[in-house]
Amino acid sequence: MKRLAVTMLLGFAAAVSLAESGAASSGVPATATGRVETRVSLSPAVASVPAVCTPSNTALCANNGRFEVQVVFSAPNLGITNQPAQAVPMTSDTGHFWFFSPNNVELVVKVVDGRAFNGFFWVFYGALSDVAYTVTVTDTATGVIKSYSNPAGTLASVADTAAFSGGPSCTYTVGAASPASFGPAGGTGTVTVTTQAGCSWTAVSNSAFVTITGGASGTGNGTVTFSVAANASGTSRNATLTVAGETLAITQSGAAPGQFDGSWSGTTSQACDPEDGPAHLCALTWVVSNNAIVRLQIGFAGPACGVPDAFTTIQLDPPQPITGSSFQIATTVTASPGVSAAIMLNGSFVNSSSSTGSGSVRLTTSSPQPDCSTTSPFSFTTARN
Repeated sequence: MKRLAVTMLLGFAAAVSLAESGAASSGVPATATGRVETRVSLSPAVASVPAVCTPSNTALCANNGRFEVQVVFSAPNLGITNQPAQAVPMTSDTGHFWFFSPNNVELVVKVVDGRAFNGFFWVFYGALSDVAYTVTVTDTATGVIKSYSNPAGTLASVADTAAFSGGPSCTYTVGAASPASFGPAGGTGTVTVTTQAGCSWTAVSNSAFVTITGGASGTGNGTVTFSVAANASGTSRNATLTVAGETLAITQSGAAPGQFDGSWSGTTSQACDPEDGPAHLCALTWVVSNNAIVRLQIGFAGPACGVPDAFTTIQLDPPQPITGSSFQIATTVTASPGVSAAIMLNGSFVNSSSSTGSGSVRLTTSSPQPDCSTTSPFSFTTARN
């Protein structure tokens, strides 16, 4: 059954070397021994041929999935007729097939893009078996099929450098992102790709705030869609897309500065009476960004519950928006073990440099402090720093 002929292997190696160097361009199948029968036909329903090969146990996908390679073999003395061989991929262009057991390789097959040399895709296979088999290669982009038959008792290898007419090598025209500039609210855009049938491409975003929503990969002409997230900061930002090997720039402006953006400070009418100093009005500060309060610092007291002075800093998440010139904050914090404070603020900006309002602190103590609860209302004024 097996004839591992050294002369055959050397002959195949020479044929492959010659073809890949561009010297073998006649398109005549080269064989080391025996006779090879070939035919070229169109698929009965070209429109039904998939645009990309789907790999399976019996289908090898070569040259970026454009070509499907299948092999059937026959061994009449073993009662085997047209049995599908098992395909094992090795590289994007190359794979091998086994007939009887996985550790017994029978054929090595590859499909090479030789269009830069002679305008054709090339098919090579090296035989390690003399059983009868047929290699069938399908160009899924065009529906063209080519078969190579090996009679029983023949050790044959093939270097077919005119297997499939491919026309020129793939060229890609990538349109500019439309649009390429976005406002703070973000939005969606598209990119068009123009190329030959059967030429594959991919699209990826290189930035976290831009997402490919459609057309992440394609074959032939296609459209990529993408989305740009809202930019809540006041800083503009840049992104890039890589589509069919081309880099496209995306820009997005930052949110316009809010009328009341900045740091504010003032006091509340509630008195804080620290143990190590004189009584004073409790401090109140906040930070406004993009017309929303993002951070609050407030002093408070609850003498009835044994808390003469307390101070806390609160990072507001989400930020509390300013509606017109008014704002409202409601939050609860744990100031210290056993001490929590429910803080309410209702205020308005008198102008771009001052604000007033009122509020309250409901102070609650629990273990390890004595159980107690008291509410202290206050008024406040603040000024922009």
